[in-house]
Amino acid sequence: MLFTQRELAVLDRLALEKRFNFIPTLAFSAKEAFYKFCSPEKYFDFLDVEIEFNSHIPIFRVRLVNPKNVPVTGEIFYGRWGRFRDHVLTVICCSANATYVSKPL
Repeated sequence: MLFTQRELAVLDRLALEKRFNFIPTLAFSAKEAFYKFCSPEKYFDFLDVEIEFNSHIPIFRVRLVNPKNVPVTGEIFYGRWGRFRDHVLTVICCSANATYVSKPL
C-alpha cells in the first residue's frame, strides 16, 4: 500500500476534479523524494510518512507517521513540486545548516 487512509481521503476528494488527475503521481513522487533524501540504504514503508499538499501551491510537507522507522531526526520536512507537460517533479529542500542527521542503523 502506498497511501495512508488520510491521504486516500484527500486523493478521493480531488479525483472528482479532472484538473487534479496528477495528484496521485505527485504524492508518490514526494514520498519517493523523501525516501531518497533520508537514505536509500535503509528501507522504510511508504505508510511511515504522510504527504500534505495544496494543489495550487508548489510546496508539500512530509509528516512522519512512524518516526522510529525513518532514518532521520525531525517530524516535518518540506519539499517543492512542479509539473512540466506530462511530468511531475519533486525535491526535498534542506538548508546548508540543517540539523537533519541520520539515526544510527
